Amino acid sequence: MLLAKPSMRGMTLIELVMVLAIAAILLGITYPLYVEQTTRARRAEAMAALQQIALAQERYYAVHQQYTSELGVLTLDTAVQTGFSPRGYYQLSIATSDDQQTFIATATAASVQTQDVACQQFWLNQLGQRGAIDQGGVASLSCW
Repeated sequence: MLLAKPSMRGMTLIELVMVLAIAAILLGITYPLYVEQTTRARRAEAMAALQQIALAQERYYAVHQQYTSELGVLTLDTAVQTGFSPRGYYQLSIATSDDQQTFIATATAASVQTQDVACQQFWLNQLGQRGAIDQGGVASLSCW
């Protein structure tokens, strides 16, 4: 009587190595794209915080006939009043002219967002003009 040879199931070592190699290649391609997209998505936090500051400045101006350089006196979210965007990716500040008739609000990259070399700082003024500066201090047109 001959015994039937059991059928072998499973993967060989070569097949396993091939699957791991393909997975590593896919990860190598997609991970940098993921990091870039999350960095770009966080920029919206800076823009929203600056627009919130601008609106609060206009409300302040309607009552006091001047702008303020203090975030704490404006009606803002608690995080923004303390000088940071809601998730802490940007540090916020306001500068006013000597006569307090103009202002410029800035959002400077902080925390993990400092890796965003293309858009290190965003700004918005009382006229609604806006812009961004890259890590080298050069105006960047693609941020807003």
